[in-house]
Amino acid sequence: MAYTASKVLQIAAGEIGYKEKKSNSQLDNKTANAGNSNYTKYARDFDQKFPNWYNGKKQTAAWCDMFVDWCFLTSFGYKKALELLCQPEHSTGAGCTFSAGFYINKGQFYKSPKPGDQIFFGSSVKNCNHTGLVERVDSSNVYTIEGNADNQVKRCTYKLTDSKIVGYGRPKYDAEPVKPAPKKSVEELAREVIDGKWGVGQDRKDRLTAAGYDYVTIQKRVNEIIKAGTKWTPKVGDTVIFNGGRHYVSANAFNGSPCKNGKAKITQIYELGKSRHPYHLIADRDGGSTVYGWVDEGTFIKSNG
Repeated sequence: MAYTASKVLQIAAGEIGYKEKKSNSQLDNKTANAGNSNYTKYARDFDQKFPNWYNGKKQTAAWCDMFVDWCFLTSFGYKKALELLCQPEHSTGAGCTFSAGFYINKGQFYKSPKPGDQIFFGSSVKNCNHTGLVERVDSSNVYTIEGNADNQVKRCTYKLTDSKIVGYGRPKYDAEPVKPAPKKSVEELAREVIDGKWGVGQDRKDRLTAAGYDYVTIQKRVNEIIKAGTKWTPKVGDTVIFNGGRHYVSANAFNGSPCKNGKAKITQIYELGKSRHPYHLIADRDGGSTVYGWVDEGTFIKSNG
């Protein structure tokens, strides 16, 4: 078994949407009995199944650190999870400051993040008040999965320079396995994206990345294809490939609803160059899209078939 960062992040991502409970009921249901009393399945599992993990029962205590520990426990088992988290048994590891201290004592605390790190927030390493897992990092931001964030498990984003971040604990993971070279070309994948075969938004990004493809490169090519398609002058009756996003109830509405990409037909054009969303599209029955409303200029290309 490989003890990798991707494994624990996969477990954490599967918990997104879990809401803490107002009472000790329906703990395994993600959304039922939602409240703010700090009842969770994570504390229950430690209290009942793994009583030697912490220095006492933790149900109704703040649970951000318990969520991180639970993800490691679920991913790697009891002994290895404690080792990776730098924690002994019967520890104070449910507390953020103590958890940060365990990493510090092992020389595994850093100022710059990597995926799989445990991120700590507070005024200093001696006064941490929140924690989570680093999912990914770019040149400006760190992206996390956190428990007890607005009373639930959710993704969050912070500037790397955010003064609330005090540092990152880094478990000694195994190296990630080398992924086989992708079999499809960027051009082929871009066409599949436009045809709706890879979803939209974050789902598209997650699926392409999980399949071993470079999302940024593919999306760049998608945008180039769509931009090139705008050189054609659309007219009512044309069949198009809608690239997904939002559709609106009127040509000048402010708030739209999300819809899927795919094949559709232009049924109306209203005040092109003046209205916010000048094209009315209706999805083709077998084209994969769910668009039925007004859309922005440049959000579709001409269909070749």
